[in-house]
Amino acid sequence: MGIGGVLHQITPSGHLQPVQYLSRSLSKREQKYSVVEKECLAMVWCITKLRPYLYGREFTLITDHHPLCWLNKQSSKNGRLDRWSLQLQEYSFDIKHTPGSSNCVADCLSRYPIQQPDDIVEEQFELMHGPTYSVNLVNVVSFDSTRICEQQQKDTVIKQIYQQLSNGKQRQSYTLKDGLVYKIIHRPGHCILELPYIPTSMIDQLLQAYHDSPTSGHLGINKTWNKIRDPYFWPGMFKKIKHYVLSCTKCSKRLTIG
Repeated sequence: MGIGGVLHQITPSGHLQPVQYLSRSLSKREQKYSVVEKECLAMVWCITKLRPYLYGREFTLITDHHPLCWLNKQSSKNGRLDRWSLQLQEYSFDIKHTPGSSNCVADCLSRYPIQQPDDIVEEQFELMHGPTYSVNLVNVVSFDSTRICEQQQKDTVIKQIYQQLSNGKQRQSYTLKDGLVYKIIHRPGHCILELPYIPTSMIDQLLQAYHDSPTSGHLGINKTWNKIRDPYFWPGMFKKIKHYVLSCTKCSKRLTIG
């Protein structure tokens, strides 16, 4: 699980120019934070890291977590959140809510954090001079076993397998560990893998992370499949990946669909 964000600057023509990408993984202690605390941590960390760009100028902070829109308006009755809110009062910004599907860059960054939380993955761009406005997109996405487990319970097929395994009934090629349903896969060379069964509701998010993100490079069908087939499982994976890549506008323009 990680946090990530991207700083954009609005060009005179109205386009968003990336200035800096950044992300990191959460420490073991931070992983125990509530969802709201994790989202707020993402805001505080990103704004602090982007201080040279943001301090002394107005900007808009965009998040897909609606409860955080209160951040600079009222007390939360949570000591940690209130301290963070106080820390951000030296900045001049508005908070805007956007659906998660519209915040895919920050989503992807938070799904691909580096291993050490004190490090940063950054890509620098030249900052334009002149009267421009900066926009900072910040988000945290949980794509860990806890969230997979939650979504599995909302999936009819997986929930049925879960109930059978919980009641002691054997299901060939499936196992249950810590409340999470795994698919047992036999690979050539006597290699046996236990892969988390990805519910339907999370497949598109996973494909976005493994195909569309800045760190993924819009790879072709086979390369995308090879990246996903060992960490995860869902029925008809290759067919779904093939359809997703063939439907990708950027890939069709670059002819990188094979």
